[in-house]
Amino acid sequence: MIEYFSELSSSQIRKLILIIVGVSFLLSLSYSFYYRVPLYVDARAYDEIAQNIAGGLGYRENSDLTIDQDHSIMRVGPGYEFFLAGVYKIFGHHIEIIWLLQAIFQAASVWLSFLISRLIFKENWHPLMGVVAALLIAFSPDLILSSAMVLTETLSIFFMLLTIYVVFRRLDDLSYSNTILLAFLLGLTFLVRTSLGIMFVVITVFEILNRRYKHALLFMIVFFLVLTPWTVRNYLHYHTFIPANLAGGIDILAGNHDGATGELIELPDYISKKYAGLNPVDSDRAMIRDTIRFIWTDPLQFIKLSFFRLSIYFSFARPTGWWFHLQGMEQILTVLFSALYSVILFTLGLSGIVLSTKIAKNRLTTDNRVALMWALLFSMPLSIIFIIVETRYRYPIYPFLAIFAGYAVYNFYQERRLAGRVIIIMFMALLANTTFDVLRNIHRIIEKII
Repeated sequence: MIEYFSELSSSQIRKLILIIVGVSFLLSLSYSFYYRVPLYVDARAYDEIAQNIAGGLGYRENSDLTIDQDHSIMRVGPGYEFFLAGVYKIFGHHIEIIWLLQAIFQAASVWLSFLISRLIFKENWHPLMGVVAALLIAFSPDLILSSAMVLTETLSIFFMLLTIYVVFRRLDDLSYSNTILLAFLLGLTFLVRTSLGIMFVVITVFEILNRRYKHALLFMIVFFLVLTPWTVRNYLHYHTFIPANLAGGIDILAGNHDGATGELIELPDYISKKYAGLNPVDSDRAMIRDTIRFIWTDPLQFIKLSFFRLSIYFSFARPTGWWFHLQGMEQILTVLFSALYSVILFTLGLSGIVLSTKIAKNRLTTDNRVALMWALLFSMPLSIIFIIVETRYRYPIYPFLAIFAGYAVYNFYQERRLAGRVIIIMFMALLANTTFDVLRNIHRIIEKII
């Protein structure tokens, strides 16, 4: 295997990756047009907001309500909604155009995963690593399904990978223009998916540790400038500081209250009634206050819930496929393929992280690309494990794991005994965690199956 890829020229490798990219595009597009997934819950809300923007009615979900009554600001956004609105404004309200564009974003994510792999491992890189990373993103049942839905995941992952690509390209070409580009892309990423803003902390710390103070300052200024127009708009409407949205209050309360499981579940009536009739700002503040009170009065319960969320995040028993458009054998096959994919991705990805310690240096310096990638990777679960964890909330870590999976596969062919031992140990550890997750939620699993 290694010999085969070693003998390929750069142009042949490029052609192979382009074929994988093309297949990824066709898979995503075909899935979208075959299933024509209806708009459910969040997707319907994003679509309504986008139609109102395109129609000149402003950023609102229900045009019959005033801004201070409308709950659009409590949705994740506004980046994805403005993307939809731009498409609707140009092409009209045609979901097919969204499917086409998201298939392009999914295919572009495959290409970016390959490029980032090469940038990270540099002199230790082998074409096999990039090909494995590309294949794992191209044939991910979760990401293919996601691209067929009007949800934030596909666009946010594309922007995230574009941002990471610039992060590592910038290490070879440090300039103020690249710093501005990096901050601009991260600002867009944050506006599409707020939780990915945690990369701002990682990148800022990295710049400061490497004593690039001017670049760190420029990076922060440009990042906040990207958010300024929307923040000003929100202040004028709501008279409070809102850099993106007010989705945080409901999310953090959903994951932290008496009876919470760590996942996104409907709030009990006795809790949700407390916020009925409140405007979005007052509701968000009340939810955050109640969450803080819950954590303060019962910190052990919060720690336990966070441990459960961490377990859920790395569990094989969290496949996608429980969507309304899938029935019977289609649903069973989707769940099985998704579960198998998670076994491969998480086992090889985490094994690759362990194996990459031998090429990592001691500090988070400019020449320690692997450690920087570790920091970015582990910021993904860190951004949500104290709030709520759902299967699709794990998607941003997939490209990171795919890239390290490529490194694990390469090492397996190089040092079969060492790499094989690491892979087996990692699989057993993840299997033990999955068993714990299954036993803890056996009644819910049975309900879904039945």
